[in-house]
Amino acid sequence: MKKIAIIGSGSWGVALAIHLVKLGNEIKIWSFMQEEADLINKEKKCKFLPEITIPEGIICTTSYEEAINGSEIILHVTPSKFTRNTVKEYKPYVTNQTIVICSKGFETTTLSTLDEVFKEELPNTKLAILSRTKPCRGSI
Repeated sequence: MKKIAIIGSGSWGVALAIHLVKLGNEIKIWSFMQEEADLINKEKKCKFLPEITIPEGIICTTSYEEAINGSEIILHVTPSKFTRNTVKEYKPYVTNQTIVICSKGFETTTLSTLDEVFKEELPNTKLAILSRTKPCRGSI
């Protein structure tokens, strides 16, 4: 069992949390909004996945410190346009965790990839990137 922090409580973050808790991991999700945290904690619902009931074992908080402290892995699942500011806010709580970038896109102001943003903001952090590659069809 791993202790995993998920930064982002949208549909992708909640879907990852559900999958990972079913595998036996301890999950804490960080949410930007208290209403979303309350919906997840009290009603076991996500407004972005209305047909899904969130299983026990997932805790949602608006505190970076509460979400990250004691975790072994951090999944970063916020929209790319909020990545740099979000990382700046939670970096005081990052110790030796691996951070898995689960977001897609570029930083709009610099056109930096998200791994470049993380390397600038958290230069000594172990990074991984969740990606999906499509098989190539035809000739290139």
